Amino acid sequence: MIPTFGIGWEIDSTDLDLFAPRFNGHVPIWLDNSDECGARVKKHISSLCTFTDSHGNLQLCNLNCEECPCTDSMKTGDKLPSGWYWNFEPEGCAMYDSCLVGRSWGIWGPNAFGYLFFDQEILLKVKEFASIDNCIESNDLQIGFQELFDDFTGCWQHESDEIRDKYTTQKWEIDCNAEPIMHSP
Repeated sequence: MIPTFGIGWEIDSTDLDLFAPRFNGHVPIWLDNSDECGARVKKHISSLCTFTDSHGNLQLCNLNCEECPCTDSMKTGDKLPSGWYWNFEPEGCAMYDSCLVGRSWGIWGPNAFGYLFFDQEILLKVKEFASIDNCIESNDLQIGFQELFDDFTGCWQHESDEIRDKYTTQKWEIDCNAEPIMHSP
C-alpha cells in the first residue's frame, strides 16, 4: 500500500511504521524507495505512472482516477514509491529478485480475504512555514492510498492487470491566515 501525503504534512519526523495499516492481524513493513531493496514493479502496469514532486519525493499516480503530471506507464523493474508492504516468504517462489518484496507474497493463504484497516489514529503534524506565501504554496493536506496486488511487486503469479482506484481523503487545507497556536512546555 503506497500512501500519498499532501506537501503540507511534516512527514520526515513521522515514524510511519507506527501507523501501519493492519490486514487480518498482519502488519506490513515500511520500505523506503531510496533503499537498494525498495519495491520494484515486476510487470508492465499501464494505468500507473511515477513522477518526482517539487520536494524530490517519488510519487505514484493512478491514470484511471487522477490528473497525473506523468504519462509513461510503469515498466518492469521501475522503482515504486515508499510504502507499506506485507511480506510472507513462500516455498517454491520463482524469484523475481533477491530483495524481500521480490521474493515474497503479500497477504497469503486463508488470510488473503478480509479487511484492510488502520486500527489506530495516524498522528501527523502540519509543517511550519516561514511566511504566508510558503503556507499558500504548500496548502495541501490531502492523503491518498494506492493498493497493489503482490502480482505486480512480489512472487504471486496471477494474470490480473486490475489496479483499484486510489482512495483519497477530502482536500483539507491549511488556514494560512490564522494566528499560530502556541503550545507551552
